[in-house]
Amino acid sequence: MSENETNNKVQSKAKITYGYKALSGDMCAVNGDYMKYELKKWYKAEGEIRPCYNGFHFCKKLENVYHYYDPNDECGFRLFKVAARGEVVDCDDDEKSVAGELHLIRELTSDEIDNYFIKNANRLVKNANRLVNDERCEIRLELVRRDLCFDKLVDDECWNVRREVAKQGKYLDRLVNDKCWIVRLEIAKQGKYLDRLVDDKDP
Repeated sequence: MSENETNNKVQSKAKITYGYKALSGDMCAVNGDYMKYELKKWYKAEGEIRPCYNGFHFCKKLENVYHYYDPNDECGFRLFKVAARGEVVDCDDDEKSVAGELHLIRELTSDEIDNYFIKNANRLVKNANRLVNDERCEIRLELVRRDLCFDKLVDDECWNVRREVAKQGKYLDRLVNDKCWIVRLEIAKQGKYLDRLVDDKDP
């Protein structure tokens, strides 16, 4: 391992590590070589295992998976429970890991995903205070979808985040005057503030 990678933590090669991975709708990797996966099949990487360069990437915490894909991608995404073995390297930010071998155990159901976030709500709220300022719009968007930080994200610079706040029925009295017509349209779809929106000049 090179000198500039000493902050990464290498785990025992004999240990099985469990985590989560996002794949596209047709079960291809979201980033990297866009490799296509199959369920219940072990995959093995050749060569030195290095984060962002070689190996199979995954996250030990489900919420961290959302840092690496766009939930609004038109192709859609699927979340999987995975097992890793061989050499496993944890990146120094602890948000993702890379393994020499990876196995897709099963696809997560929407109930499993929801139950995970409910079970870990207290820890996630603490992280949310940091993530609310994340530069990636998709991360802030996911906070809203998980009923977190409405008060801070109602004025988000990204119209898509503000629209999601409106979609959740929050702060409609402020968002009815939003500069983006798509946000105002979301409010109209809910049948709210129609007396004010009926004269809206945008499409």
